[in-house]
Amino acid sequence: MAPAVAGTDYWGVMIRVPQFPRGTELKKRQGALTSIWELTLSERQNASKLLESSTATPFLYCRYYFKCFYCGEQYSEIKTVLQHTVTHTTPESSIILKEYLPKGKRTVKVDISSLKCRICDKKLKDLDEARKHLTSEHDKVFTESGNGIVAYDLTSKNGQFNCHICNKVFQTFILLNRHMNVHFSNAVCETCGAGFMTHQRLMQHKEIHLPGGYPCNKCSKVYTTNSNLKFHIEKAHEGSTKMRMLRCPHCPERFVEHFKKLKHLREAHGITFSFECEATTRCLKQVYGN
Repeated sequence: MAPAVAGTDYWGVMIRVPQFPRGTELKKRQGALTSIWELTLSERQNASKLLESSTATPFLYCRYYFKCFYCGEQYSEIKTVLQHTVTHTTPESSIILKEYLPKGKRTVKVDISSLKCRICDKKLKDLDEARKHLTSEHDKVFTESGNGIVAYDLTSKNGQFNCHICNKVFQTFILLNRHMNVHFSNAVCETCGAGFMTHQRLMQHKEIHLPGGYPCNKCSKVYTTNSNLKFHIEKAHEGSTKMRMLRCPHCPERFVEHFKKLKHLREAHGITFSFECEATTRCLKQVYGN
């Protein structure tokens, strides 16, 4: 194996670059086993076969709301978008690959809480077991690449979600989704050492280390990240939060901000949550926001 030297890519991410002697004839590069910028063709092929032959339910997460993987309809709650998605007839893998997993697709998120084989109805534990089952029992052919899918068990217990890998409990999908970086740290921030599943998430995170702010051109407010500025513009100036209201799981009340939902749960329903700080492992009774 050729020796490697450490360096950084365009975005400042640490990489290792192999060094070959001059005149070395390089073999044509094979498809990557894993991808952090976008899914490779072989990953997209594997993902399309798993979506076609299993009950893994795909969805799109847009930070403040959810979208149906097949028709793009928007929902404020993960539960309702999943209920809607299963009403669609699952297309064949060739159609999924062409229309729903085009080149440039970064990740595919799926719910595996009711994972079964569509062919024989056998219950399956996870996507790896589904892949082995489809290969051995139904002669499905997968490439050597990864599944191209990020899986979540979105069974809700008292409005909370469990990580199916380590069983930690999270009060919202937002927190569960952020936690998944712990298990799939493909890209690491060189400033603070935080790990992320994809470069896209790393780029969003690196905004917090940049100097200066993001001023709103419609009012005098300034925000620390571009993402927060976009949310402010939608909320305060464009009025497009109707589909993105957070719903109380115990009554009809809805909220624009997550903190107000937590406050309502505590005051109206007597429900409080504890949060573990990943830096100090301290258990906090409540997390407050501005």
